[in-house]
Amino acid sequence: MKELKTDRTVCAKNPWLFLFIMLVMLFLIAFAQLSALAQSGRLPPPPSTPTPTPQTVSPTQEATRSFVIDRNGDTYKLVFPTGPDFVVIKGRYRLPEDDFCEQLNKAGEQGYKLVSVVYHWQRVSTLNYYIAQVAIVKLDEAQHEYAWFETTSNFIFDLPGIEQKYTELSKRGFHLIDYHRTESFCDSDRECSYHDFLLERERGVEKPNQFLLAHWRLQRKPTMAAELTAQIKDKLADGFYPSYVFSKWDILLTKMENRDELSTDDLDVQVLVSALDVKNKVNDLARQGYRLLLVNSGIVVMGRRSNSATPVSYVWLDVKKKDFEKGLQEMQGLGAIYRMTYPNREGTKNKLIFELGAGDNGKRREYKVLKFDFQVLKYSKLIGDGGKEVHVDLTPSSKEIMKTINALAKEGFVARDLFTSDKVSVLLERSR
Repeated sequence: MKELKTDRTVCAKNPWLFLFIMLVMLFLIAFAQLSALAQSGRLPPPPSTPTPTPQTVSPTQEATRSFVIDRNGDTYKLVFPTGPDFVVIKGRYRLPEDDFCEQLNKAGEQGYKLVSVVYHWQRVSTLNYYIAQVAIVKLDEAQHEYAWFETTSNFIFDLPGIEQKYTELSKRGFHLIDYHRTESFCDSDRECSYHDFLLERERGVEKPNQFLLAHWRLQRKPTMAAELTAQIKDKLADGFYPSYVFSKWDILLTKMENRDELSTDDLDVQVLVSALDVKNKVNDLARQGYRLLLVNSGIVVMGRRSNSATPVSYVWLDVKKKDFEKGLQEMQGLGAIYRMTYPNREGTKNKLIFELGAGDNGKRREYKVLKFDFQVLKYSKLIGDGGKEVHVDLTPSSKEIMKTINALAKEGFVARDLFTSDKVSVLLERSR
């Protein structure tokens, strides 16, 4: 204790000497640091207030950020062109995609996202009828934008111009969500096959996506199915996944950016093609653990992973048959899971495919089907070109059906798909 007291006394007796010594030491330390920095070629930056880097926000992005979901809005809406414009195809009147796409974009701005779309045919007079798209959309967490393009050709198996047109839109973040082919009796003298492509993106999100086409040419020696299968397998290693079947000749492959969401690793793909019916071929592979990935008329893409090769089977329900409702109840009782629609050669979605044997932790599904009627509000001859003006709307009873759908949505039902029976119909599903 004495030594400690003595030290303190010394410091107290010579305060100026102590302070001088400390200042000299600090100066020497600082000088040494500056010398080292100068020798290394670095000097300390002058003190300044950090300035944040300005970020440019597009009007679309700003509108998206300020968008607020209307939680009190209807869960589902029906979207369709109302006229009056049309396109004539051999006496058939087609309400244009521009009108339909405009209606979809209005719904997209309100936060709705496309669930399913079908093409609807309706007679407007004894000799005339029209074709138009009908879509069901669901309230989502974000806004969405839609675009479309058309190609025409002399042959039903040709898609001229698709790569150029799709590339332009895919660079802006759009991806394909629906395709439809309308054809007349083709000959080599004129364009008669119309191919309509519908695309979607989240509003303001311009993330480019990559795609390829697996295509079979008539002059190639391998069979159609073998050639398409080989092309798909060749691109799986590069992350390209089969995403849409246009026909027996063309399959769209899309680059999967999120490999965790839909990995192409350890995936075996088989393409099946049939001139008549693919159902038997499908179930042959299903017993080996293959599952349906994509379908179109006369062609199916199936996939299997080595760690999930559970045998299953598939049942096609023809919606035009009188026992369709009975078959639907049977599927419900067997615990079947609805997978997708199957179109006929004209592109009409009139068959529903259910999967048996997959299991889903003991869950059971309940199915309901509701139908819509449309009415022609105006049908008159246009002056000059001899065409017709068509205005379309839902019937009053079908507007009530939409209210029923939204009431069922609050009870846990979801809209799975639109299809075409005698009318435009919607399949509702609830898991229990």
